[in-house]
Amino acid sequence: MGFELPVATITGDNPICQGTTKTYTTQTGMTNYDWTVVNGTIQAGGDGFNFVTIFWDIVGTKSLTVNYINANGCAAATAGGIVATSEVAVPTFTSGVAVACQNSGGHVYTTEAGNTDYQWTVTGGTITSGTGTNSIMVTWNTAGPQKVRINYTNSSGCSAINPSEYDVTVNPLPTINVTPASPAICIGTSTNLTASGASTYVWSPATGLSATTGATVTASPIITTIYSVTGTDGNGCVNTKAVTVTVNALPTISVTPSSPAICIGLSTSLTASGASTYVWSPATGLSATTGTTVTASPTGTTTYTVTGTDANGCINTRTVTVTVNPLPTINVSPAAPAICAGLNTSLTASGATTY
Repeated sequence: MGFELPVATITGDNPICQGTTKTYTTQTGMTNYDWTVVNGTIQAGGDGFNFVTIFWDIVGTKSLTVNYINANGCAAATAGGIVATSEVAVPTFTSGVAVACQNSGGHVYTTEAGNTDYQWTVTGGTITSGTGTNSIMVTWNTAGPQKVRINYTNSSGCSAINPSEYDVTVNPLPTINVTPASPAICIGTSTNLTASGASTYVWSPATGLSATTGATVTASPIITTIYSVTGTDGNGCVNTKAVTVTVNALPTISVTPSSPAICIGLSTSLTASGASTYVWSPATGLSATTGTTVTASPTGTTTYTVTGTDANGCINTRTVTVTVNPLPTINVSPAAPAICAGLNTSLTASGATTY
């Protein structure tokens, strides 16, 4: 009598997702199990076993067949098998900037809607919103070549073997410098401020500035002021730099005595205060033209100017008038008195105040 040939069957997932691992089984209790896999890699089981675990990693048409010998010593006339239909998710970027500036935010990157389990990652940046959706917003923190990566699960339950990548160039911010770095002026004067490191510049506040644009501006504030210059480079990247213009008050110069008067032929000391160094003018009748104290011996009433310079280089002046009084003309009357012995005469002086 003849035995009926067995019919080998395979149980397992089909269709499958590219890059997934699946286990397939056939009837138990047989011998000489012989599995054949096309475009997949056996991870466990296989020949000699009634099961096989396959990693479907190779692109192309995939198939799996099995044969065996049953208890009657018979093999199937045709090996049992399946042709596996494979799918793979291929996320694509539908929007996103490819060039950005360091520390800039609000950059939107989008992939297809209608999928699930969106997995976003970025290098050199921070995802600020949209995690788990098909659209994210990114702030780029680090200059250099960076990447946005996306994977998701499609309607068939498949994900990409490797996330899709989007290349982004993050340009560094310009380094803005201002010279001089710590300017100081005297009230009523000005200083030039020159920015470098970018292509165009905007200055603020406008108070005391000759202009609000340009690499070099003239600053003439009346009080200490912090100016900010915003520089934009050729990539459109923006950075700022602050510079403080210190405004120093003028020194208050004093002279003692404040209203000196001398008699002709005499002199007086003039002492200045309120600054560090002093210059006196005119030189006429002075013992020196520099120094805190000078001796004035003018022959006529003279107004002197002392110019004082303080430690900040600020200058102010003060005037002092030295009044020169003439000597009194003394008269005595009678001018040539004569008396007899034993008599007297009165002598009267005039022309002065005390005698």
